[in-house]
Amino acid sequence: LAAVVMLQQAGVKEIVSLEDVGMSYWRRALLSGEHADLVKAIHGPADMISVPLHGARQLKEIEIVRDYIECDAVVNVAIFKDHTGTRFTGALKNIMGATSRTTNTYWHTGSGAGGYYNDVTFLSRCIADGNLCRKPTLCIGDATEVLVRNGPSGPGPTRDFRTVVAGTDPVSFDAYGSTLLGFRQDQILMVRAASELGIGTSALETLRIETAVL
Repeated sequence: LAAVVMLQQAGVKEIVSLEDVGMSYWRRALLSGEHADLVKAIHGPADMISVPLHGARQLKEIEIVRDYIECDAVVNVAIFKDHTGTRFTGALKNIMGATSRTTNTYWHTGSGAGGYYNDVTFLSRCIADGNLCRKPTLCIGDATEVLVRNGPSGPGPTRDFRTVVAGTDPVSFDAYGSTLLGFRQDQILMVRAASELGIGTSALETLRIETAVL
């Protein structure tokens, strides 16, 4: 919610939650009482549309909420964490929150291997392909309470890195975020696949993100 407040202060006229999380999600935020009117003004996503994926290696199209494609700016707010399948969750994987259930299920099971994480290569490449539909305007990464094992849903140990990350390249953003959890940037397949597609770069020496140590 802090990011939403800052967007409003920057002059944003309308804020749409691209994932249909419901009003109770926003009311759990510490700032929800202080900014009750803003919370009430947050819209949920509209209908889904199919968007062709030019240059994708595994997919032809993605079914995603219309607002993701038609809004003026996409702000991708990621809570960095461990993930049983892809090993890391950040900006790239966040796109799954805006896709249809059919798309989400296909990415997990479409290879025919069975099970949600039985073919992590297929899932990772679908995530990379899906990010071709639109590059975020800004990525914000929360590394203040990170689930470092048994993600994405836990229970598991957490660690406070006292860090918030911001950048415009979702690939370098995730490459950096994964290093906080002890990975090399080349260990996360969806990051490598997205880099190969030209969505961004995983080379940390070209990193263009800002970090704040809290």
